[in-house]
Amino acid sequence: MADNQMIIEVIIMKSILEEIYFGEWQPGEAVTLKDGTIQALEQSEKWLMEHLGREERGYLLELLDAQSSETGEVAVENFISGFRAGARLMLEIFPDACYNGEQI
Repeated sequence: MADNQMIIEVIIMKSILEEIYFGEWQPGEAVTLKDGTIQALEQSEKWLMEHLGREERGYLLELLDAQSSETGEVAVENFISGFRAGARLMLEIFPDACYNGEQI
């Protein structure tokens, strides 16, 4: 039974690797906001844009753009950090792993 489990895990891992290679693996897509959160944010932004003066709207747009950019950069860094942690975990789980017949 343990051998079957290992075969299944290898098949699953290969599938994930293929998805990464072909750019089809998007782990961030699994993260969603709670229902109504996006609509509430959009309504707040719309209200502010309608009630602020021209100069203040410009400042708001600059703030929103900067926040969006920062959020994207943080997401990339979190992804990289998580990927590295996963790789370290694999090395710890399989300390006797081999590559091309040589222990790594």
